[in-house]
Amino acid sequence: MRVVWHAELPYHCIMPLGHKLDTREVVTPADLAGAPIIGFADTTVTGVQLDQLTAALPDPPVVRMRVHLSASASRLVSEGHWLAVVDPFAAASHARAGGISRPFESPARFNIFLVVREHVPLSDAVAAFIARFDERVSALLMLL
Repeated sequence: MRVVWHAELPYHCIMPLGHKLDTREVVTPADLAGAPIIGFADTTVTGVQLDQLTAALPDPPVVRMRVHLSASASRLVSEGHWLAVVDPFAAASHARAGGISRPFESPARFNIFLVVREHVPLSDAVAAFIARFDERVSALLMLL
């Protein structure tokens, strides 16, 4: 197997309208101290990263529920349940639907890899997909 494309993207904090953090331009792990949040399963990379970031806080956030998908977290937040730290794709979707999204300032990153079989040349379709996806990721980062 070989990696033919990789992106390392920042996480974002999503919250319901009127949340006390919605006036912040950026949210940090320390801002989550004691807050009820939607976490990610500890079998996910996102869950492991966020648990490690917040474990050292004197008053870590209170994980009310764990999910596997950012879309699930976004839906719960949009219904007024707590806040969540999600990938930038879910954050952009959440914001387009009228929710609040703020950059999450931390060393944690959401990584995407496109992996193909070793020694197999890339088809024109895969090369076009990579080019288009790269454009979409760049556009997404400009919006957030």
